[in-house]
Amino acid sequence: MKRLIVAFGFLTRVPMPQVAADAEDFASAIRWYPVVGACIGVVVAAAGWVGALVDPWTGALAALVIWVAITGALHLDGLADLADGLGAAHGNRDRLLTVMADPHIGSFGVVMTTLQLIAKLVLLHAVSSQGWAVVILVPMLARIGPLCWARWVPLLREGGLGGMVAGKIRVHDLVFWGA
Repeated sequence: MKRLIVAFGFLTRVPMPQVAADAEDFASAIRWYPVVGACIGVVVAAAGWVGALVDPWTGALAALVIWVAITGALHLDGLADLADGLGAAHGNRDRLLTVMADPHIGSFGVVMTTLQLIAKLVLLHAVSSQGWAVVILVPMLARIGPLCWARWVPLLREGGLGGMVAGKIRVHDLVFWGA
């Protein structure tokens, strides 16, 4: 249960009880990410459904606002870092890592974040006519991705978050979440 609390604390802005967790607990909490994603999906779908009682665009906007609020825009920050790094690196790996480590956002990051939010708004609006239940799956499936990356994608650098979780995913974890 401690690792589930750690996963919620890392992936959301939902207040969680304080637990004594070490680096191993934090790294192993990645196995709980899809559960957290499903919970995020339930909240986002509920907000969308309530907002859609007014209008489909209101539902899409309510879902998007709650999605960003509950996650603390963690994924948007990472997307902006990646966009800035790729936009400025020009094929230079060291430059990519330097730009991604910079806490400031650049023009590539602003543009990519804006496009991501617009795309989510439009897609949430499109989903609203099909029913909000499918939205529950999106954050859950998106949080299966890090499990795959931690298992198979080579690290960009040692010592970061990726290095901490690399190797913590077992084959049966992937089989379980894949099923």
